[in-house]
Amino acid sequence: MSELRTAAIRGARRTEAAAVAELLAEAMADDPLSHWLHPVAEWRRAELRASFQLELERVCRPALGAHVVVDPDGVLLAAALWTPLPYRLTWLQQTGLRAALRTLHGERDPYLQQVSAATFTAAPPRPHWHLLAIGTVPAARGHGHGRALLDFGIARADAEGLPTHLETTEPARLAFYARAGYRIAAEVDLPYGGPRSIVLCREAS
Repeated sequence: MSELRTAAIRGARRTEAAAVAELLAEAMADDPLSHWLHPVAEWRRAELRASFQLELERVCRPALGAHVVVDPDGVLLAAALWTPLPYRLTWLQQTGLRAALRTLHGERDPYLQQVSAATFTAAPPRPHWHLLAIGTVPAARGHGHGRALLDFGIARADAEGLPTHLETTEPARLAFYARAGYRIAAEVDLPYGGPRSIVLCREAS
């Protein structure tokens, strides 16, 4: 009967914050943007993990924008972080998040600011959901978990009548997002020798 047991999508639990952050740090470690923002290979995973955990705990989880795929035993297979824009945070909460990210990125914080400035110029100018990160554990790749998570987030946005947007620095991923209805809104060459960021948007349907 075990072959009939299937994976399920649900909201991430508060107790899973560290595990979700670790999953995404592993999944995103080879992304060109990650290499640019976190150039020291020995520190990259830890810095990504800390960044994702900040976003997860302060933005995504309270807004119900953190989704996971789990196997029948509750083991995490994939995760997606969606942030609502504008942020559903008080001014004080936003200030705290910005200060924490500034401390985390140190002298490379201006790079992160340039990413935000460059890519968000092509984002929908009205309330929408932003796909911050999506990833699958290596052993579970190729089984459609990433697409299932993407469709799950899109369905929620569609139900709310809201568009969604994301960025990628991996051209090979464009077909994956195109099949979900995303279209290229802008291509931005990030400064300081950064990679090209492709901004994709999808209107609610």
